[in-house]
Order: sequence, then C-alpha cells, then structure tokens
Amino acid sequence: MSSAGANGRSANLWIRGILALLLATGLVALLLEASTLDFHRKLRRVAPSEHSNNSQQLVQKNVPPISSNGGNVTADELPLDMDPKDRVSSADLYHLSLLHGACIAHKDAIVTWEFGAPGDKQSDEEHNSATLIHEDDPELLQKLKQCPDVDLFLPSGVRNNGYCEDTMAYTKYLHSRLLPLWALTKKIYDPELDRKVDYFDLCPNTPMLFFQHYWEDIPSSPRWPKEKKMYLMPNIEMWELDETHFWRVDVVLCKTRICEDRLNRWYEQEGNPRRTKVIYTKHTSSDQASYARRVLGDEVKPKDFSDVRFIHTVGGSYWKGTRMVIECWLSRPNFPPLDLYIHQWAYDGMFKGGYEKRIPKSQIRLITDEVNARDFDKAIAETSYFLCPSQMEGYGHYMNQARASGGVIITTDMEPMKELIPSDDMGLKVSARFGNDRNMFLGGRSKKPHGLKGVPGMVAIFNARGLCETVEHLLNDFSVDQRREMGANAKRQYHKDTKFFEQAMIDLRVLARQQAGLTGQNGTTVEVSTTTTESDETKHLRDEPS
Repeated sequence: MSSAGANGRSANLWIRGILALLLATGLVALLLEASTLDFHRKLRRVAPSEHSNNSQQLVQKNVPPISSNGGNVTADELPLDMDPKDRVSSADLYHLSLLHGACIAHKDAIVTWEFGAPGDKQSDEEHNSATLIHEDDPELLQKLKQCPDVDLFLPSGVRNNGYCEDTMAYTKYLHSRLLPLWALTKKIYDPELDRKVDYFDLCPNTPMLFFQHYWEDIPSSPRWPKEKKMYLMPNIEMWELDETHFWRVDVVLCKTRICEDRLNRWYEQEGNPRRTKVIYTKHTSSDQASYARRVLGDEVKPKDFSDVRFIHTVGGSYWKGTRMVIECWLSRPNFPPLDLYIHQWAYDGMFKGGYEKRIPKSQIRLITDEVNARDFDKAIAETSYFLCPSQMEGYGHYMNQARASGGVIITTDMEPMKELIPSDDMGLKVSARFGNDRNMFLGGRSKKPHGLKGVPGMVAIFNARGLCETVEHLLNDFSVDQRREMGANAKRQYHKDTKFFEQAMIDLRVLARQQAGLTGQNGTTVEVSTTTTESDETKHLRDEPS
C-alpha cells in the first residue's frame, strides 16, 4: 500500500467524521427547534420541578402593601367612553390584586373572598390578615362550617402566579374560599356532637370546583359524599386531562369558546352519562397596571405610544412563540427595542446555545433574573406594545393583563388567542396554521382512544417572517393615535369580559344552590338566571361583607 493512498484514505475518513459531526449537530438543533412545536416530553422536564411553566412565574409576588397614595385612582386607570355597567370599579380591580398576592404569599392558608374586599378596610393589612384561615386557628370549626355556594380546591404546591390568577377570580366573584388539602382532611372535635368531624361532615352538599387535574384523589376518597357535585375548570391544551376527568364531573366551566365547542363535541362523540353541563364563562385576571398606578402613583409614567418599545413575557413556558420572536428581532436590526423576560433555566434549556452571542448585539434586552413584582407591574403599566404570539393557551393571562393595561397587542390568529383580540381595532394577529399535538385529548389526533376526533389541531404554527411582517404592518400602517385607540379598545374589552365573568359567577352560584337542594329567600327553588337583568336573588348574591 502506498503512503499516498493511505494518506488519501485518512483524509477521506477525517472529512467524513467532520460531516457526521455537522450532521449530528444539525439534528440536535432540529430537535431543539421541534421542542417548541412537537411537544417532546423530555424537554418539558427541563423546568425544575418547583417551577411552573406559567409566563408570569418569573415575578416574585407578595401581598400588596397599603397604597402609598391613599388609594387614589389616576385618570389613566379608567377606560374612557364606557357605559358604567361595563366598567369594573377601581376597588374591584384592587381586590383582585390583593387576593392574588394573598394566594401567592399564604400558600397553606384558606384564602377567602373577604381578603381585601371593597370597603373602608380594603387596604387595612391587619384586617385582611385576620380573614386568612390557618390550620391552627382556634375557631377553625366555626369558620369551616360557613360553607359558601361553591368551594374551591387547589393544592398548596401549585399556588403559582397562573393558578392564583385563576383561583382568585373565582374566589372573588363566587364569594368563595380557596381550600388547601389540610382543610379537607383535618379532623376537628365538635363539642355539640361530641365527636371529631371533617370538612365533608360540615359541607356535604357544597359543590367543589377543581382546577385542571389537581384533584389529589379527593373525589375517590370514601369521605366524599355521594351527592356532592364536582365542577371543573380545564385548560384544554393540557396533556393530563382525558375522559377520566370529563366523565367524572357535573359542570365544566369554559373560559374560552374553543373549550366550550370542543367539550360539547366530545360529549356528543363519547356520551354524557352524568349529563354534565358545559358553561361558557369567559374569565378575567388581576390588572397589574392599575395596581401599579394605585400603589406607586406618580412613579408610574403614562404610556407613550410614540416611544415604541415592545415587551415579551415568557417566564418558563415553551409555548409563547419565543423562538420566532428572537429570530424576527435578530433579522431586523432596525426594529424597536424589545424587553424579553424569561427564566434563566428556560433560556439555558431552549435558547442559550443558539443565541448567546447574537442577542447582546441586537435590540433585545434579556431579563433572566427574578423580578420584583412592583417593578414588573410598573413595566406593564408603562409599556405600550406587547408581543404575545402564543402557540397555545388555556386562556392567556399575560395577554389579558396587557389588555387591562391598555396596550397594543400582537398575537396569533388562532383560538383561544384571537378570542381576546377579536378584531384589528384591538390589536393585530400573525397568520398561523393548525398544528397537532397527539398528547392533547381534544386536539383532534389524540393518542388516547377516547380523544376528540375530526377537529383541527390547537397549536398555532407560524414563522419569524410572518411575525416580522405583522410588526412592520403595525409600525408602518397605523398612526400613533390609531395605536393608542387600539389599546383603549382592548382595555374596554377587558372590562366587558370581566363583567361577563361576574354575571356568569352569579348564575353559577344560583345553579349551585339549586343542585345542593337549597331554596331562595321566598322558599321556592332558585332558578338559574338566563339574562343580565338582576333578580332579587342575584342582587342578594352581590352583598358586600359585613
């Protein structure tokens, strides 16, 4: 064998090795890209177990302190030209924020709707703290006996920003309480009965609202009363939900139209042995911007729609369209500044390898540290432009809070995202096509035999170019005044949707009383309200705390 031939073969092997390495690198990159589209279970586990994928979880939320400006409402808080019946009062908005803070800060306590309720003592920290119920409360028996129309349950371990937004909206508008697990299992001595009792002895007929699949096997407990009704609030994109949940409950509360449509189709396809009711409620979120303005006063600058700067909040979610946002901004060095909020672990797991050197040279300002809640709320209040191009949502609290702030929103042209931005006079939408995830039970191509069939996928597939074109359309074709009006329209819709949710919760309380076999004030069975006109019963349900 000649040395020249050996050297040639050696060189060929070296080149093949390099090509194989490049191919492997490319495949890894493709897999990482697909992780935001094809939903690989292992990449979901990049998130540390103590974190949720909620986009707001980056923020460290504490109980809101007493207002530094005496609770005065600034003019910027209130939407203009609104019918008073469609406007949520500043006290109610503040109540939602106070409840949210209590849920986060007191994970093991029972949080009742009285915490921060509108009234003379709304900002009284001592008064509000006294409404919390702890496991060692000497009056625990008497307090647990005060059964609301609907009780709420959520394990303490998942009281994060997203689920506290969900649960506190129901807590407020159902005049209810959020129970941790100990409240259901603790035995308490009842001197009148001369024996120990538990929650199920005290509230055997009160329907219980569960969130997602976080049931902790409570309904399977031998202590669960046979006639006690189960309500469910699902995020239908979640992988864990299936027929074992939907066939078990008596009422499903749908925050979005796609939830209502898919579940009605599913019950028609698979049967509805319990005659489960699917109720469309819309939903709401705390208004971070109005809270910031109330607490910080003049420290919060008015929105300036002529000073274009975008914000994109990721937290730890894989579904916010962040890769396309980054690619778009890197391809358009002339675009306005972008503040990108993301957990460090999420950034490291999804984006660091591909973008670590490029982002610092771009218009993207990367924020990976935990952010003080006040600072984040202030940023939401001051920011005028929000990038919310989610690939999927259960509802979209971060988008709803952008609406509440009066900002201009760019999202994707798919449900449920576009339900929050139904027309171009409230924001713009990026063209997207339907994508499938076989882990989604109601997504049309579920792996599970009872999954919903014959419907489009629920994942928005779009590219960076489409996002860039939408941003350019906003910047080039809409005047500053038109953008300001977009924000005002979005804010009005936030208020209208919140009022819709309020009425839906009044109707639900009436239904709960009916199902529990209770009666109205006149001794007759309470009927469910079907109009927005208040009956004596629904007016009674609005009573403020004494």
